[in-house]
Amino acid sequence: MLSVGLHDLKRRVPGRVRESARQVLYDLSKPLRQRGVLPGPVFDDAELDGLAQRYADVEVHTEYVHETWTDPTHPKSPVRQTPRPVDTVVTRVRCGGGASGWRFDLNHLIGPDGRVLYEANLETTSLATTFRRLTRQPRRVDGSIAYLSNTWPTNFFHWMVLTLPLVDRYRAAGIEPDWWYVGEELVGWQRESLALAGLDPGRTLTGAVTGDELHTVVATRLGGGLDPRAIGYV
Repeated sequence: MLSVGLHDLKRRVPGRVRESARQVLYDLSKPLRQRGVLPGPVFDDAELDGLAQRYADVEVHTEYVHETWTDPTHPKSPVRQTPRPVDTVVTRVRCGGGASGWRFDLNHLIGPDGRVLYEANLETTSLATTFRRLTRQPRRVDGSIAYLSNTWPTNFFHWMVLTLPLVDRYRAAGIEPDWWYVGEELVGWQRESLALAGLDPGRTLTGAVTGDELHTVVATRLGGGLDPRAIGYV
């Protein structure tokens, strides 16, 4: 009954009111973020550009990609078949793990000071992990790890349209990691999709982990639109 009541309350309360409440809770939890108990804010664009100067053993590569996308679900619609431009800022970050303090946790790459590396245009309070505790001691694995997750990896749309296309970004950069960080335990259809993409589902990691080298690709679409690479996975 309680879960039904909370769901009904969420449906009835306007979105702007819920967001305001989240912001109040976020502000009140600032001391916990300063102590590294909860994740800090997302790095903004200027901070992403300066990561290599701020942290040791970090490399950042940013490129602006212009592509076109055509909706394949309506092949007879002239409107849907008109190519639409998609502009994407692709940021690749390579950093050391272990003693450097960088690790994967709560579905994201986390910096030594608890900051989160994700799409810079997202509000920190909108992340599903904003109010979840960071793991004090991530487990360490040998080899390199690449990020393959997002704010909600078990959601079909998020996985197929936002997450799997990152594989192409890694391959285009010549990155072939030893492990893939997926954040949460995979279900059957996710394992099958990884196999179809040429990846070994047995080489995935969840929870809080670090390794010899951590790779992350963040693809920020400017003005919305779908990643054209998503069509090959859906």
